[in-house]
Amino acid sequence: MSLSRKKRVRRVERLECRRLLSAAYSVVDIGSLGGSGVFPAAVADNGDVVGYASLQYTGLTHAFRYTHGVMTDLGTLGGATSAAQAINNTGQIVGSSLDSSGHELPFLYQNGATERR
Repeated sequence: MSLSRKKRVRRVERLECRRLLSAAYSVVDIGSLGGSGVFPAAVADNGDVVGYASLQYTGLTHAFRYTHGVMTDLGTLGGATSAAQAINNTGQIVGSSLDSSGHELPFLYQNGATERR
């Protein structure tokens, strides 16, 4: 294969990758929990997003799930802050939260409830 043919093949491959990526994803404003910061951490295959967001007035952060246009505060395990780190395709969410003593603990969110793990 000639040098110029190799360059053309690489250019076509790069353009094809860009086209595929732009067709697979879109940018969406997911809103907030009332505060100024939103920090997405993971996206499930169905488009659900999890992470943590600051609360209005306090600046504390809580784990959230964004699904079907709605952001839901997942709460904490009794402490001030929490953060979701991953979501699977069945909707289970894992993360960490402070408890009322200030200890950081792992949590599992499933079936509408956050439980200590």
